[in-house]
Amino acid sequence: KNRSRNVERNVLSSIERARTRDKVFLNMIMEGELNLVNIQINNGTFHSSDPSGSYSGVVASFCQVNFRPHKDNPASVPMFKDVLAASPKCFKKIDMDLKEIADRARAY
Repeated sequence: KNRSRNVERNVLSSIERARTRDKVFLNMIMEGELNLVNIQINNGTFHSSDPSGSYSGVVASFCQVNFRPHKDNPASVPMFKDVLAASPKCFKKIDMDLKEIADRARAY
């Protein structure tokens, strides 16, 4: 029974950490600290004919893009993919539900 309680506490703690992390990322997105770098549409859940105009089922990827190399020497990093490659903080991207981001941005 104690083991069951410990597992439940660990699961709840993990969920709470994920919620806190998502809140931090949402705030960073709203403040412009993270840049939108990719959009992925899951055809199984996204319906373009949805009358609500919902972005549900669309995943947006964000990271901290370092634009300095492009500003300093545009010829050396001419394309966005080059800018991303020169951005160490973009090696691991943060994926968020675009609907949640859009809703939050409208309320911001």
